[in-house]
Amino acid sequence: MTNQPAQFNVRAKVSKERFYIDNKIVDLNYLNFLGRGASVYISLARHARHETQIAFPSYETLMRESGIKNRNTISKAIRMLEKLNMIRIRKSSRRKSNNYYMIDRSEWKSPSSITSDTTRAVSKRANYQYQKHPWSSIKSDTGNELKKSTKEMNDIEREKINEGRRNLNDKFNIHKQ
Repeated sequence: MTNQPAQFNVRAKVSKERFYIDNKIVDLNYLNFLGRGASVYISLARHARHETQIAFPSYETLMRESGIKNRNTISKAIRMLEKLNMIRIRKSSRRKSNNYYMIDRSEWKSPSSITSDTTRAVSKRANYQYQKHPWSSIKSDTGNELKKSTKEMNDIEREKINEGRRNLNDKFNIHKQ
């Protein structure tokens, strides 16, 4: 007699079609720390060979499977995983894709061990790398400053003109009646 209802089948314990994720990723708050980067780790784990734990998916594959649309975000997530010692990266001479080694959980660094400087350095991105640049070389802030300075200059000129008129009026005793 089994404890399982006959209505559905429970998955098999071992299967080559499945991958596993260490419980430590949830227990030690890696999911919250990594944010969207956790989906990159899950995608890498999915592609890791069962025997060697080496994966080599392309950025396009990682983007499609993780739901992340930006290559820079994928790159940041991979760098963060590497800083946490969850993966190691080796450039492949034979393939376009890198080789990603899934590191044993005993070697992972705690999210609290990553300093804010490291996080800032990893998350820093090249500005406007994949964005179109506007035709105008003047940014909106600069344009606003130019407008302000033009208004200030006009105000100064008006004040000088009014001061000159007052001086002339005083000099020739011309008063409006």
